[in-house]
Amino acid sequence: MMVIAKREYVVHLRLPYTEQGQFIESPAKRVIVRAGRRGGKTVGAATKAVRKFLGGRRILNREPTIEQLGKFWFEICKALEEPIRAGVYRKN
Repeated sequence: MMVIAKREYVVHLRLPYTEQGQFIESPAKRVIVRAGRRGGKTVGAATKAVRKFLGGRRILNREPTIEQLGKFWFEICKALEEPIRAGVYRKN
């Protein structure tokens, strides 16, 4: 009999502020967020994407700017840093 030990990893997500929490927790299939620059859209979208990913689903971020794309992946990699370093997930 072979016993495989499971290891748990910590995922570090930022605590969303009120407006971010509203669209992160929204049950709607499609969410449109209209906010000015530095409104927290990208970090909120990354938080939602990580939550969906850990739940076995994936989420698409539509039409990000190059600045948003860099910030989005920074947040994803920061949140999943521990499992990525352990080799559970790979960056592609």
